Amino acid sequence: QIDLIQYEIKSIVFVIR
Repeated sequence: QIDLIQYEIKSIVFVIR
């Protein structure tokens, strides 16, 4: 579960960059 959330956060951070 946490793994999936971490991947989503990484995607959001990439978009913000």
